[in-house]
Amino acid sequence: MKRTAAFLAALALFSCQGPSGQAPPAEQNASYRLEATDERISIPLDEGTPVTSFCMFPYFAPDGTRYLAYLNEGRFEILFFDLDKQALSHRVTLAQDGENKVGEPKGFRVLSLDSIFVTPAFTTVTFLVNREGEVLDRFDYGELTGGMPFFARSGTGIEMDFVGSRMFIPLRFPGGYGDMATQEERERHRLCGVYDTAARAGQFLDFSFPEDYWETGFKPMSFSRVLANGRFAYSFYFHHDIFLCDPEHATVERKPARSALIEELRAWDYEDERYLEYLTSAPQYRNIIHDPYRKLYYRLVKHAFALEPEHDLLRELRYPARFSVMIFDEDFNLLGETLLPERTYYAYGFIVAEEGLYFQQSHPDHPDFTEDSLVFRLFKPVQNEI
Repeated sequence: MKRTAAFLAALALFSCQGPSGQAPPAEQNASYRLEATDERISIPLDEGTPVTSFCMFPYFAPDGTRYLAYLNEGRFEILFFDLDKQALSHRVTLAQDGENKVGEPKGFRVLSLDSIFVTPAFTTVTFLVNREGEVLDRFDYGELTGGMPFFARSGTGIEMDFVGSRMFIPLRFPGGYGDMATQEERERHRLCGVYDTAARAGQFLDFSFPEDYWETGFKPMSFSRVLANGRFAYSFYFHHDIFLCDPEHATVERKPARSALIEELRAWDYEDERYLEYLTSAPQYRNIIHDPYRKLYYRLVKHAFALEPEHDLLRELRYPARFSVMIFDEDFNLLGETLLPERTYYAYGFIVAEEGLYFQQSHPDHPDFTEDSLVFRLFKPVQNEI
């Protein structure tokens, strides 16, 4: 088994709208708002690369090159776009057979250009590959299962994280939502496993959905999390509060974080609506994002949506028509909430950079929508005058 110095070095490094298109502030008395600028990033795409992905991450290399790493599932490849040159830098092709077989990729995490962890479908193995797609190592965490079914995917808003040699794996319920499971199975599910890549051993951490998550009925088993400032912040899709944990998930702090712009988070009425209709129409929280440059957090909020017969259900589910962005300081005090223009931005495409927060301007109903380029528009958190 090939183990590279690049891998070990990377682990060590990683451990230590108005008429003009402006997004109106949601609350008149908010101290912060997100303000759209005229600055954009536009990256040409080839014919085989889709304009959206559920797995994209910025990676800023030690030499100063700023990349966007972007999963193209259909071609089994991870694309590295140079954000400043606004062009493709290189691609990592993941083998489907032979000694470097990885399988169908469903997520990844970049520690360096030669240390990329890939989470494939239908396996409890995470692969470490280099920029050539060569498999450097394999980490099988199947021993963590203990009879509990789960799958791991490092995607946008739910990343695999590292503290030293320990890999913190987000554990999703099979199928993702848990709608076909019993309540006992839902309550038994744990959300994080930790695997020591040096000792090659791991365990579940005793952390699950809040006790009051299902008190009004079934809600999907979906969450987002981010590791920053030595702690994990969890945002559950159907819970108002944010939950902060130490890396061992032994100490949990609950922070009120309710949006002022959505109604109560309702449970699924399985007798009167199809499940996909519920997912598409119900208000819910989505990704939590850390901004280390301004010491802020952002929380995305998907608003209620009235489905009409003419709507394409899957399209509306993938591209929320209406969402807002909550802004918090690092103690999760709410600073403001900004409602973005309808049917303009792709809610799951974003980049945090030194200059601000980029949102992907790739909603198919937007008049400037194109499948030929990744287009990101820059927003800046701006303090309101008091």
